[in-house]
Amino acid sequence: MKQLTLLLLVIPYYAFGQKMSISEEANMVAKLQLIEEIEKFDSAPLENYYPKEHNKSPLVFENWKTVKINLHSGESFDSISVNIDGQLNKLVADFGVYDVPIELNSEIIYSFSTYDTQPTTFLVLTNKEAPMIDTEYGFFEILTSKPDLKILKHTEKILKKAEYTITYGSESTKDRYVYFETYYLKTENGEYQEISLTKNNLRKMLGKSNFRKAQAFVNQKSLDWRNDAHLAKVISEFY
Repeated sequence: MKQLTLLLLVIPYYAFGQKMSISEEANMVAKLQLIEEIEKFDSAPLENYYPKEHNKSPLVFENWKTVKINLHSGESFDSISVNIDGQLNKLVADFGVYDVPIELNSEIIYSFSTYDTQPTTFLVLTNKEAPMIDTEYGFFEILTSKPDLKILKHTEKILKKAEYTITYGSESTKDRYVYFETYYLKTENGEYQEISLTKNNLRKMLGKSNFRKAQAFVNQKSLDWRNDAHLAKVISEFY
């Protein structure tokens, strides 16, 4: 029998007790390519119900992303609607079948790519591969990738508790989630080095001569020094 890894999901045991129409069940089976025989499920869905207000939700993407998911086995799953829980560092999917998003099995996922106008690819790394994260898995956006150079972006979304001050009624008096973005340069020896992806830091990294070339490159390509993907492109060209 195929292993549970083909499931891609950790689906709650009681989920199949919910009534689904034949078409819904067929669609679910087709989309997930479920194994023929299911012995058990070892996890429940995430208990978090995500609020619609983005600053009250730990979800990284304001709008859920339709992605292609690539497994370590070489198989892939297409047109899956996902988001990242930036507080728990969990990848979750919305299949429109259950009342809550379902946690994906990160252990078997190698990467996933969006279908945006400008597609992005995310690597799924363990904390053994990327020891700078303190959770079991991390989801890293690839800003640039060359044989000898890779720049990754890791995004967390952490709850900031309310600070009750005289600014009554303002956003500062309410609990809200805030982004923490960290950038990493993968060095030649395979280790990840945290970097500051700013214009000033690029000036230090590139040196005067290369930075002058970089400035001309930015002007020529109409790039934005405040855009992290553009800065990563500059490093890729001149570092």
